[in-house]
Amino acid sequence: MTVFAALDEGADGAGAMLRETTARLLDDVLTPAARAGAAGGEWPAALWSAVEELGLPAALLPEEAGGFGVPVAEGLSLLTVAGEHAL
Repeated sequence: MTVFAALDEGADGAGAMLRETTARLLDDVLTPAARAGAAGGEWPAALWSAVEELGLPAALLPEEAGGFGVPVAEGLSLLTVAGEHAL
């Protein structure tokens, strides 16, 4: 199950849930070693796999296109989360 299940139901606080879930993912997977590797040009494969598993690449795509239809403002708020983790 992806983080977008609550969004499908129009739950209040879904944007906050999306940001919190993404922050937890980055806290768990973006280790100092992963950061160092990325800074050295190494692709963070474990991080990307976790991002895909969560469904984030399809977040802003409309449901008709196989995405989750997350509103743009909520999806773009993930940039703040990524910035906080120095991505």
